[in-house]
Amino acid sequence: MEDLKLHIYSRTETGKGAAKRLRREGNIPGVYYYHGRESIPIYVSRQDFVKLVHHGNITVVDAILDDKEPMQCIIRDTQIDPTLRLLAHIDFMGVKTGEKITVTVPLQLKGQPVGVRSSGGILNHILREIELYCLPKDIPEFIEIDVENLEIGDSIDVSQISAGEYEILTEPERVIAAVTAPRMEEEEEEGEEEEALEPEVIGKESEEEEEEEE
Repeated sequence: MEDLKLHIYSRTETGKGAAKRLRREGNIPGVYYYHGRESIPIYVSRQDFVKLVHHGNITVVDAILDDKEPMQCIIRDTQIDPTLRLLAHIDFMGVKTGEKITVTVPLQLKGQPVGVRSSGGILNHILREIELYCLPKDIPEFIEIDVENLEIGDSIDVSQISAGEYEILTEPERVIAAVTAPRMEEEEEEGEEEEALEPEVIGKESEEEEEEEE
């Protein structure tokens, strides 16, 4: 994975008020921490971060803190503002070049299952991320899962992933994707037929009750 540079800056003011001011000024507040050392409150230009994101799924970054030497780190966590739908906070974790770390990587499905093409099945993407243990340089942007040969009733799980330069930590029995029959449409059609028949049955019972009363 390509290492990309990002300027980050330390901040002395913390708290909700300070974070709001930073966001209004076009910045994203965050934290930088490294191997148990005291964390450093930081902020990054939203514009600079957006440019970085345009490179694709970014995991490893050369963070330049206060214009000093670059420090290799990963984006450990992000928070989204639920109202504005904007990135509200970023956690950066420093890493060593030769030290393995635990990271979460997205899973992408490749192809259209034969069960969908030929039998009208439905592809369900169940597990969208996987946890890996590897060196920073070996972190993949994503892992591609080929689902072309899945028939209706077939599924693919974590145990079927071919490991690369990493160790897979996610449970091997976790299902990534499955193809199911389109049962929902059939159930809806049956429900509509039952609703259509129901008034006739009620009408017959009402007529019988009236006759008995007479």
